[in-house]
Amino acid sequence: MAIHFPKLKLTFSYVPRSFMVLGQEITVEGILIALMLLIGFLAVRRSARKKGLDPNLYLGAALCAVIGGFAGARAVYVFLKSDSFAGNVIRMLNVRTGGLNFYGALLGGVVGAWLFCVFSSKASVGQAMDILVGPFVAGEAIVRWGDFFNREGLGPYTDSFAAMALPLSTVRSSQVTDVMRQNLVDIRGVSHIQVFPLFLVESLLCLALAIYLAVRSRANRFKGESLWRYLFWGSLIVGGCAYFRTDSLMAPEIGIPFNTAVAVPLAVVALMAVLITRSLTKKREDVKKARNERYRREDAMRAEEERRQRERERTRREDLEERALKIRNARYQAEAERSAAADAEQEPSRTAPSPKSADSLKSVDSFKSMDIETLWRETKGAEDSGKQS
Repeated sequence: MAIHFPKLKLTFSYVPRSFMVLGQEITVEGILIALMLLIGFLAVRRSARKKGLDPNLYLGAALCAVIGGFAGARAVYVFLKSDSFAGNVIRMLNVRTGGLNFYGALLGGVVGAWLFCVFSSKASVGQAMDILVGPFVAGEAIVRWGDFFNREGLGPYTDSFAAMALPLSTVRSSQVTDVMRQNLVDIRGVSHIQVFPLFLVESLLCLALAIYLAVRSRANRFKGESLWRYLFWGSLIVGGCAYFRTDSLMAPEIGIPFNTAVAVPLAVVALMAVLITRSLTKKREDVKKARNERYRREDAMRAEEERRQRERERTRREDLEERALKIRNARYQAEAERSAAADAEQEPSRTAPSPKSADSLKSVDSFKSMDIETLWRETKGAEDSGKQS
């Protein structure tokens, strides 16, 4: 049950596949899957809250993605290994014996989340994919360690510093290549094979990809961009590792691992989707920016024109008020002179003013009490009448 790293002088003396709890066998891989789901749901909840969205809505999408992912992973595995099941439905549904496919899980998860968003009509499909993809990749990094406990997902033979030595009896014979058998090493009287720890490389790459997607998501130009980025980089990781695994499921009629056969075209499609969509989105943003800039300039010109109009009206009003004030003063002076002349024609006795003198004084007082606003209207009306004539 021990696993050795001879070049690094490391030995893990007890690495169990499973253990018993109350008479039930619990696999370490099952615990890792449960841990992945727990961390994934917490991450989805936190991400949705951070974006100001309803966390329960996207937790529902995550649950549908998990159900669809397990169904898709098992369905694709059964399809690729149909000869081994021979129509036995019970064996097909029994996932405790192992047998899941990565791209089946990915397809089923995407379809499950998509169906939830469509029928709920409240969650955006693209936004849901952006929220779910990060926890999915982080969970993938955790689950890869299940290969370590199961002695699966082995890389090719190596005698480098990273060589991992496994007892030959603990590894399925289908995973042991001729090169491994030819280079057995004896450790404490037990024959071991030396392989490259491919699970560790894939786990670290998935962890790095999860961090990259989390940081890069802040600069996304369109909804769903994180999913397409994952489909590109994730396909390179999964497809590349599957090519070197000794237990990869082979694609029918092709002769290469199924995951590798799917990864290559999917990476190309994902790359084209990101580049094209970002280009179209940038053009739309440029058009919108130019339109907003034009509207801003038009608003500024309109505001400037209104300001100039108000300035012209203010200048004209001040000019009219000044002219009205001069007219009022001139009229007041003329009335005063006429009143003084009328008074001079009367007798020296001024005990009672004559009717004509009283009318003159009343006229002067009336004109003196006239405000500038009234004179301004009269002056403006007179000028407008003059212009029309």
